[in-house]
Amino acid sequence: MDGRIVAMDGLDSLANFFAVSPWHEWPREQQAALRKFLNVWWVHVLVEPDAKVPAHAALSFLAEATTELTPWLADWAEALADEPARRHLVQAMDEWMYDLRGDALPWPSWHDIDAWAPALQLWVIRHAPTVLREYDASAELLEDIRRFSLPDSERYDKPLSRWRSRRPWPE
Repeated sequence: MDGRIVAMDGLDSLANFFAVSPWHEWPREQQAALRKFLNVWWVHVLVEPDAKVPAHAALSFLAEATTELTPWLADWAEALADEPARRHLVQAMDEWMYDLRGDALPWPSWHDIDAWAPALQLWVIRHAPTVLREYDASAELLEDIRRFSLPDSERYDKPLSRWRSRRPWPE
C-alpha cells in the first residue's frame, strides 16, 4: 500500500456514500470545505483535456453526492467557452442519448429522477446543438435533440436515428 485510495466500485459507490451520509449536518466550515473541493474538482474535470474522470461521470457523481443537478450543469454551460468542456459534452452525448431519448436519466439515481431527466434534456437542447455542429454531428442526432422539446404526441411520429453508442439499439 502506498497511501492511495482506490475505489472498489467507482464513483457510483462514492456518490451513494455521500448521498446517504449526514455531511449536510456537518459543521458549516466542513461543509464549505467539501463544497469548495467539489467545485474546484468539477472545474478541473471540465477544462482539463485529459481529465482522469469523464465529465458525464463526474456530473452524475456530483449530482448524486450533493442531491443537486442544475448548479453543476450551469458550471458546465459556463465552461463551454473552453474547447475541452465542449469535447466532454460531445462524449457525454454519446453516453446519454440512448437514455435521454427514452426520457430517462442516463445514470442510476436515488434522487429526483422525474425532475432531473427533463432538466438534463432541456440543458442538452440549449447547449449541445451548437457544440455538436462544431464536431460535425449528424442531422439525425440534432433532430433527435430538437425532439426533446416536443410534446409526446409529436415527438415519436417518425423513427429516431441510430446515433452511435456503445449501448445496443433495439431493432
